[in-house]
Amino acid sequence: MKRILFISHSCFPVNGAEEIVNVRLLSALSKSGEFIIDVVTKKKKLMQYPSDALENYDVKLNSLHMIEVDNRITPITIWQHAKTFFRFGVVHKGDHWAAQALPVAIDLVKRNQYDYVLTRAAPAHYIGNYLKNYFGVKWVCTWNDPQPQNMYPSPYGKGKGEDIIKDNTKEIEMMKNADIFIYPNQRLAKYMNSYLNANDKDIYIIPHVIVGDLHTPKVFNGGKIKFIHSGKCISPRKATNLLIALKELLSENIISSNDICFSFMGKLNNEDEEMIKEGVLKEVVNVMDPVPYLTSLQVLKDYDVAVIIEAPCEEGIFLPTKVSDFMMEGKRILTLSPKNGLMYDLYEDGCISYYADIEDVNSIKNTIVKVVEDSKKPQWNDFKVKIPYDYNQPFVVRQYLSF
Repeated sequence: MKRILFISHSCFPVNGAEEIVNVRLLSALSKSGEFIIDVVTKKKKLMQYPSDALENYDVKLNSLHMIEVDNRITPITIWQHAKTFFRFGVVHKGDHWAAQALPVAIDLVKRNQYDYVLTRAAPAHYIGNYLKNYFGVKWVCTWNDPQPQNMYPSPYGKGKGEDIIKDNTKEIEMMKNADIFIYPNQRLAKYMNSYLNANDKDIYIIPHVIVGDLHTPKVFNGGKIKFIHSGKCISPRKATNLLIALKELLSENIISSNDICFSFMGKLNNEDEEMIKEGVLKEVVNVMDPVPYLTSLQVLKDYDVAVIIEAPCEEGIFLPTKVSDFMMEGKRILTLSPKNGLMYDLYEDGCISYYADIEDVNSIKNTIVKVVEDSKKPQWNDFKVKIPYDYNQPFVVRQYLSF
């Protein structure tokens, strides 16, 4: 039995990608019966997306500590940001939660004997570093995205050149202090370890876990193939090339409105929303309001192909949360991604059904036509999703037990 202190500013309520990843991990660990878990997280005053209640996620915790902060600019939040800087030597916009959460974490460490403290991205790793330095606790740190945040690859951020590394020296030195480094994929690990320089033996690759029963995809009995992109698709991720491809296919009569329908569930860039209102796209594309996460999984059941759209990075180093969702629901996945990247790796391994180059309209057109053609073949309903072994709950639980 392991006792762990789990610290993340994005956990409950579940209303975004980071929260989804974290609550699924907590579900997997707690359901195993091998962990006693105390959680310190953030209670948000203002939320963008609908959320689900905690009891819906089959998570069993020893204790839950929700620290409320306001994300608006007020005299109080300005002071909290200053306090965060004085306490940790680092602060970015929105990091003020860390200074408020630290006393709670200190109290828990003083009262309990933890096997390790598990932090999930910034600013939680400020707290993990502090607890290690002052109390000698083992610090296990997870990054689902690059940190520091301004070191995201272009077009998200400034990359990892010498000047940007120098600008982030304080935070990088802090992150180097972790005992265990966890990443969801090898590409992100390689990207970040080029400046963290951790020993290979301390680096673990643990993808976003799949929990619960796998579902059988709906039977397709002909008619329109239904595509869905769930979650926001805003800059630097854009649906523009996909919409151009659909428009050209329809205008050229290569496919018709009887072959296909496409739904976006979540916010789009304004220019993409305007495109959808024009001409032939109105017949096949619709935009739905976001819904709570568990509801989105129910909506997904009615679709044939789930879509992932990535930004045109030089290298795709991200593992989108939706990959595990779509696999769990037994869905074919169409990814519009860089050819040099994780999504293409999964396509090559047979875990993703369809791939198109996000920057190549013709590639997208050809792939959509292939989906339509494949749907007319008798073996379409024989599909069974291929899930990498390390996405499964038993593997993930074993990893966290080994720390």
